[in-house]
Amino acid sequence: MLKKIPLIIFFTTGLLGGLVACGETTQVGTPTPELEPTLKQQPGEIVEKESIAAEEDNDPTETLNKSEEATPEPPSSNRIIVIGEDFLLADVLAMGVEPIAATATLNDKFTGIERDTSAIQPLPSTEANFELLASLKPDSIITTENILNYVDKDLLDGIAPTSVISGESWRERVVNLGEILNAPSQAEALLADYDSAISNAQVELDADISISLATIYPGATIAVWVDGPSNIPQTILDMGIELSPDINSYPNAEYGRAYISTETIGDLSSPIIILSQSTAVEGEDASLRNVQSNSLWKTLPAVSSGKVFTINRLGYPGVEGRIRLISDLVEAILE
Repeated sequence: MLKKIPLIIFFTTGLLGGLVACGETTQVGTPTPELEPTLKQQPGEIVEKESIAAEEDNDPTETLNKSEEATPEPPSSNRIIVIGEDFLLADVLAMGVEPIAATATLNDKFTGIERDTSAIQPLPSTEANFELLASLKPDSIITTENILNYVDKDLLDGIAPTSVISGESWRERVVNLGEILNAPSQAEALLADYDSAISNAQVELDADISISLATIYPGATIAVWVDGPSNIPQTILDMGIELSPDINSYPNAEYGRAYISTETIGDLSSPIIILSQSTAVEGEDASLRNVQSNSLWKTLPAVSSGKVFTINRLGYPGVEGRIRLISDLVEAILE
């Protein structure tokens, strides 16, 4: 009989846990290279073991309409299961493929995906239920290298042929996913749209901008994001915006995230503070209110000038999510 085993792998204690990746998405805990932060990891857990390569430079010369230059044949869909949470599912859907089931960051529902997911069965991200997977009779499974740190690929192959997304950067993983789905042109178009959104944002902002990016976790645990690869800080950096503090201030930050105390909250000294939060995480709203009542918080420049903005770290999965994040950040900065 197939058995159930614990599977606490999706960051987003971040992101995603997962956002980076950012993220996730998030930043509930420790963002994985290929996933944004997911929900179940708590701050301080180091679950992801894979190395993170530097993100590739964007090519701002690509046009936003590249995806409209040609309408490729949509890839043929079969009974696919996606094991990689909302962050992977979002890209699969954006490439024209609808799986029958996928793991969900919040276990019982998909978050931050603006495409129709009503026909996709959400699977819990905290438990590998092989009996359930087998009962769905998939033709194929798509997962990530990080998942295989916790689940034997032979077990997944025993249910259906399993493809594992590879690549040292998130862009490489998008390209590889396109190859797996037989949708390389769709993958290239997604990246071109992202590059164009970055280029347009840089023109619209047209100034040197510094942002402090933080997440207040349950227990009043304060994390400051100083680098990628999680989706949210990486997108900010791709936009040419400076993170302050940055990785030079916290060279030992793992996966781009460092923890600070209320005594050092003055490090969030940029003119703009972005809080990457999730109301879906129990206790997080209360922790945020607790920190905001602190006298040192009230002295921060961004707080004094009313330039503190909150975004949903689980709200920007996949490449399309990153593009929406760019738009939301531009709107907040120009407010």
